[in-house]
Amino acid sequence: MNPSISVIITTLNRCEDLGLTLDHLARQTLHPDEFEVIVADGGSSDATRSTVLAKAREYPAHHIHFIVELAPGVTAARHCGVREAKGSVLVFIEDDARAGSRSLEAVKEVFQEPDVHMAGGRCLPAYDTPPPLWLEVFFDRTANGFTCGSLSLIDLGPLKKDTSPSNIWALNLCIRKETLLRLGGFNPDLMPPGLKEFQGDGETGLARKVANAGLRAVYHPEILVEHRIQKDRFDVSYFEKRWRFQGISDSFTAEMENELDEIA
Repeated sequence: MNPSISVIITTLNRCEDLGLTLDHLARQTLHPDEFEVIVADGGSSDATRSTVLAKAREYPAHHIHFIVELAPGVTAARHCGVREAKGSVLVFIEDDARAGSRSLEAVKEVFQEPDVHMAGGRCLPAYDTPPPLWLEVFFDRTANGFTCGSLSLIDLGPLKKDTSPSNIWALNLCIRKETLLRLGGFNPDLMPPGLKEFQGDGETGLARKVANAGLRAVYHPEILVEHRIQKDRFDVSYFEKRWRFQGISDSFTAEMENELDEIA
């Protein structure tokens, strides 16, 4: 098998969510010989390994692989998946993001255009319970869709179009492998407890490198995931923590930009 697409899922102690994510990937309209699925585990202590191996047996045609990366941080796991990937196009989704059935078909369609280097699409909510009314404060809505950075949700409308790389987020991010390697991969990203102050700006930094290189990025509405939003996120403490970590990431971005200015 020589897949054109490698789906990379990073995970840590979310075996139930991960099982559903793998179920949705097994329901893709794209023929299973055209893609592989790599689960890069950051050292889970739950049933992650046995869940992945069980799904690999349940879906033998879907080329599901399990690897472990014990270096801290999600970036290490992402790059571990990249090293294992056979496909020329990489699709990064998170372990609680459930891909629409035509998502990988749309990825294949987009990257048939040789000047497309990066792509993404809709990240829609899958709420465990009905959201509170005050959650609307965190949404920026337009005539065509919305963004909610606090919950990693985005919808830029029903039409395929060129977009800023900053509109492509890591829970639903597609990029040519050659491009990712040439740009130096992801910047440091989410770190485990005790090391949070050392995280960087992850896909934001990657998007900045794509933009600075003048490379084309595309939004396709059918490159779609539904992102599980748990009830415990409907609490002020979640948003306080979320924006504290955003501040750490923003400081990393600012420092990187300062260094570039000094070099220039």
